[in-house]
This record gives sequence, structure tokens and C-alpha cells, in this order.
Amino acid sequence: MIDKTILDNKDFIFEPNDLPCLIQYKEKMGGSHLSVVLVAQLFAQGVKIIFLCAYPMAREQFMEQIDGDYEKVLFVDSVINFKEATNFQVVILANESLLSDATTHLLDFSERVIFVKNIEKFSETTFDIVMERENIILSGDLDLCVAKERIAAKLFTTTIAFNTPSISIPLVLPELKKWTAYMKSPSRKGVIEVIMDK
Repeated sequence: MIDKTILDNKDFIFEPNDLPCLIQYKEKMGGSHLSVVLVAQLFAQGVKIIFLCAYPMAREQFMEQIDGDYEKVLFVDSVINFKEATNFQVVILANESLLSDATTHLLDFSERVIFVKNIEKFSETTFDIVMERENIILSGDLDLCVAKERIAAKLFTTTIAFNTPSISIPLVLPELKKWTAYMKSPSRKGVIEVIMDK
């Protein structure tokens, strides 16, 4: 079951019109879990997704969040897997180079939301692919990312931050409790947090 998110203590659901989205955090702040929950919320709305992360833990967390819908997810570890990928709502890429392959081998590539988690672990090649798109979620430590200047300069519809990065982003954070972040979009702003399903 997908964990609940609240914004200023009111129920909140992340939606496609909240894209593009940047989620800024350092390790052990809760940003990883929030990112996966927001992607799971998009999944529950039927959104097609490309999922790229640096560590298997995030993939495992996502599968836990969408408990019961595993048949809609394809794990791609070779170009040949893309032949059947359009039949799956979520395509999880085993590594960074497969994102480049997806641009030519995944027929519905342009329709999919691209979720890049652990942005600090990926090369300029990944950002060359995603930065021109609007249907993206970038998640991780902006200060450690090779494309931090490009990302900081992009106009995101939604920005969520657990901490203030050294590089300037258009968001002033209030004082935050542990495991909470500040979110701002044109229509909504406030403190966002995940309520873990017990």
C-alpha cells in the first residue's frame, strides 16, 4: 500500500501537472523515501514511468509501495528487453547507459515520466537526455551533481527541499523538523511529509 503524504497536515497527492519536479536532499533526511512514494502515487494514477536509480534499495521500496501490481513493471537489464517494454506501465532500468538506449528502442519513450533518483551519481549523458523534458522528477543531492548549474537554472513546476543546497534554487526553507521538507508549486506550498503505513 502506498504511504500517505501530507502537505501542511492535509492529505496530498502528487499529480502529473506537478511536473517537472526537483527533490533536493542529503542522505538520511527522508528524501529518498518521499521521492519513491511520489512516483508510486503517479503509478496509481496510471502514469507511465521510466525509473532510473543508482541503488537497488529504491527499486525495492517502489515495489513495496505498489504491492500487488508487479505485473505492470518490467526490469530492463539489456536492450533486447525494450521489445516488450511498451506493454508495461513502469520500466525500471538496470543502469544509466540503458536510458540512452531507451530513447531509440522504447517506442513510447516520450510519453513516459522519467524518474532519476540519486542525481549525484549520474553523468552529463543522463542530463543531456532529461533536461529538455518537462515530464521528469530529479531527486538527490544537487550540490554533488555534475549538472547542478543546469538543474538550478531550470524552471521546475514543483520544488521540494529537505535542506538548502549551496547552489541557489528559488526556494526559501522555513525551519523544518526531521523527515520533513518544504514544497512549492504555483498552486500549493507548505511542509510535506510521508506518513508511513504501519
